[in-house]
Amino acid sequence: PPIQRPAARPRGPFPFRGAMRAVLRSSAVARAALTRRGSSTTYVSRKARKAQKAGSPQASVAFRDAVAALFSSLDTGTSHLRELNRSLTVHREENDSEMVLDLGNNNTFRFRPDEHALTLMLISPASGVISYRLDPDTRQWVAEDGHQLVGLFIRDWIRVGVGLPRLD
Repeated sequence: PPIQRPAARPRGPFPFRGAMRAVLRSSAVARAALTRRGSSTTYVSRKARKAQKAGSPQASVAFRDAVAALFSSLDTGTSHLRELNRSLTVHREENDSEMVLDLGNNNTFRFRPDEHALTLMLISPASGVISYRLDPDTRQWVAEDGHQLVGLFIRDWIRVGVGLPRLD
């Protein structure tokens, strides 16, 4: 007679994992409420998900307001540093299409919003080009890897400029 082998058991310490995934996949609420950010799964409200959709008038207005607030914060937060950095020039376009902080010697920070993609691009002399999205819950500019624009800007400023910007 042929040798009968026992039925294959699920491997690993959690044999029910596949069943749990099937339940989560079938649940529209779970699918809609969880979104992947970096290496962790985070709850995102319906209001926030709606605001993230590109082309939404609400998202566009919120994006423009956030860009204007950031540019104002950058302008006032670096104003006290003009005495320490004599070559510092700040140029802000009237319609907030770009803001440039030039420290001289090819040390220029450029902030370029893209209203269609709802992203803000930072071109930094130390870190290069990085794209940020506005987190609707925290109202912070966050990159794909989870770091915040303000933190990276201050770190790069310390590398190329003198003093510490005071940003909100």
